[in-house]
Amino acid sequence: ARVPGAAGVNNHMGSRFTENCTALRPVLAVLKRRSLFFVDSRTTSHSCALSMALRLGLLAGARSLFLDHDPSPAAVRRQLKRLVTLTRRQDGIIAIGHPHPSTLAALEDFAPRLEREFRVVPVSELLRAGPPRPPGP
Repeated sequence: ARVPGAAGVNNHMGSRFTENCTALRPVLAVLKRRSLFFVDSRTTSHSCALSMALRLGLLAGARSLFLDHDPSPAAVRRQLKRLVTLTRRQDGIIAIGHPHPSTLAALEDFAPRLEREFRVVPVSELLRAGPPRPPGP
């Protein structure tokens, strides 16, 4: 309610919380009532957030790639190149990052290539087309 126009949410921290299906259920139920989508950051391999969100009927997906786990410019550029490789192998990649200056600069530099080679869409549109699945286990 405090973010007018928000279409969905993404967990940023709280790995232990996303592993606790009992605690997570009421939060996801509120998102469903408000018609918000949910993207699981997959900050833990034991997250039950995506599977529970889908069971509750939410529009939901999971992060495929972190752009800036290492926020150094070279590392962010490497992750953007990895994004290109992943997108060539699988449709519906969700990449997330932070508004670090290095991430924003790398995205600005890389945007023309991404837009030339791929269709970049808001995550809400991607989820409506079918939930992206995280790569591998």
